[in-house]
Parts: sequence; structure tokens; C-alpha cells
Amino acid sequence: MKLADNHAFLSGFMLEKLVAGKSIHGIFSLPSVRALDSVDLPRNFMVVSDSLFHLDSIPAASFLGRFGHRDTRINGGPGLRQNRTFQWLPYLPGKITMVRQMGRDILTGPMSGCWVVSFLLDNSPYVGHIGTDLSANSEQSVQVKKSWNAAMLSGRVKLLSCFNPVGPGLPDAIFKLEPELRKDFYAVVDKSNAYYTLMTGLGKQLIGKDVVRVCSFYRMPPSSNLPF
Repeated sequence: MKLADNHAFLSGFMLEKLVAGKSIHGIFSLPSVRALDSVDLPRNFMVVSDSLFHLDSIPAASFLGRFGHRDTRINGGPGLRQNRTFQWLPYLPGKITMVRQMGRDILTGPMSGCWVVSFLLDNSPYVGHIGTDLSANSEQSVQVKKSWNAAMLSGRVKLLSCFNPVGPGLPDAIFKLEPELRKDFYAVVDKSNAYYTLMTGLGKQLIGKDVVRVCSFYRMPPSSNLPF
């Protein structure tokens, strides 16, 4: 079963680079928080500043792949080519971090059960990461879900669609790929608001290095409702 061949839908340079077997350099160096509170935003909503990064192709080291194979490096700021630039959306427990939808691919994670949402705030389009933590009943999880629901009730926020990157839409077979690697999951929202789950793996030879292997990249079905 080919779980990573979901690239027929893709148009962005970022998504075209997320191919099983390639390595991504620099993913652990993406900043954890560059989000700002504002009195103009609903409670616990935070807009992310300096969210632009870009991808470059680099020669693969021989121990990471075939000779002549190209890997991908994440670098700060916009790239010289617009289609190589993406937006980074960090996770912050107890907060709804968000970026303005600007027609670029958006990457967020790592994911362990948080929901990613496409929504309108005061009629402007955003993508957000609802920052629950590992316990659904923790103070931070309860806080962020209440904040989202309050913003919806106020009429300022309108949910367009959402997905859980590690939810039921992810095939069980994905979790069995390359069992020797430690897995992390990321969410990708492309410029047309299609949703994807990126699964990366970290092997023993990569421990201490800012490099992960792409294990799978899977298009996920959208939902029109959140479970809270």
C-alpha cells in the first residue's frame, strides 16, 4: 500500500518536496513561539509574527540517501522564489495560535491530538492551531476549548473546516511504517486549504542532528465540526 503517493493534488513547492524517503534538515530549529497577544483579538487567540520560512534543495549525505539524491533544508525568511516559501505556525498550550492565510502552504506541529482549523476572524481568513495538551481535561486544554467556543458564540469567528492530523482519517498502516524510527507528526494546510498529515522519523544515526526522514505524507479529509 503506497501511503505517501498523495502528491497528485499538490501545487506548492513545499508539498512537492515532502516525499517518503527524503530527509528534511532544520525542522527542529523552527521557533517554538513567535506569537503575540493583542487586545483586538478574542481571548487566548495569538497571531504569529515572522512566520515565513522557505525550502532549499541540498545534496544528500551518503548515509542519508542515495548518491545524487536531493534533500530539503528549511531556512528562515521568504525564498527568492515565492513557491518555495511557507508559513510556520507554532504550537502553544492553552492558546489558539494563528496565521493569516496568504495563499501559501502552512506547516504546524508536532501534533499529538490538537485540531487545526481554517476560519474567518472578522471576515479575514486564518489558519489556527488549537493548543490542547495531552490531557483533554487539563487546565490548558479546557481553557483553549472554552476560548474557541466563546469566540464562535461572539460571532467574530466562523469555522470553515478543520482536521485532526492524527485522527481517525489516518490509516492504521501508516503507524506501522519504519517501526525502528521515532515518529513525529506535523500538519500541512496548502494554499487551497486542503489538509495533510506529515509523518517524520528519527533514527539512531540522526540523534543529535537537526534532520528527520519523511516516512509518509497523507491527504486527510476535512471536518465541518469540532468535537467540543
